[in-house]
Amino acid sequence: MPHFQFPCHYLYWNDVEDHNGIKDKILSKIKEHEKITKNCNPFSTCKMNTSIKYDIKILEACDIDKIVWKSIDNMICEINSKYDFKIEPKNSVLLSHWYNIYDKDDFQEQHSHMTDIFIINGTKYYPMFSGIYILHDNNVNSSVIFKQNEDLPPFRPFFDTSYTTIDTSKIKDIKEGSVILFDSKLQHLVKPCQIPGRITIAFNVISSFN
Repeated sequence: MPHFQFPCHYLYWNDVEDHNGIKDKILSKIKEHEKITKNCNPFSTCKMNTSIKYDIKILEACDIDKIVWKSIDNMICEINSKYDFKIEPKNSVLLSHWYNIYDKDDFQEQHSHMTDIFIINGTKYYPMFSGIYILHDNNVNSSVIFKQNEDLPPFRPFFDTSYTTIDTSKIKDIKEGSVILFDSKLQHLVKPCQIPGRITIAFNVISSFN
């Protein structure tokens, strides 16, 4: 019978190659800056130490390749092999990356990573991919929750969160060393940290299509 599939939100994760080597290198860089950024959280609705206000280049080109581009390539390959709608950006640019440090009970409110459209050399670049690299985490489970806020008939109503929420604490292979990729419009939050010292690298990628 006829069938049509609309584009939808997505969530993808994989482990980063040479995580331990990357972790040792990046942690030493973060230690150089964390005292500067500690009291400069620009958000009034969450609690953490973040470098989002600062242009601190934590990742080197070789790190970006392993954490960002290889993960995106893997995700595109998997999604394009299974779904009617293909992810086919012509070119992508790492727009920004920053670290988040969570002490005990630190958390992040529900939000998305949507940005404006950028014009680069006359070409439009759209917010496309966002990611969270779990650099260091002694907590037993991941603490990120993703939520779809729109009701989607004819499925169960919105109050049934099993259809609209993904709690990554229930996914055992999302852990330190994992990258979680998602579309920049997908809402998410970070639950209060139980064991202090959780560190993540978040990033946004913009893409052109012509």
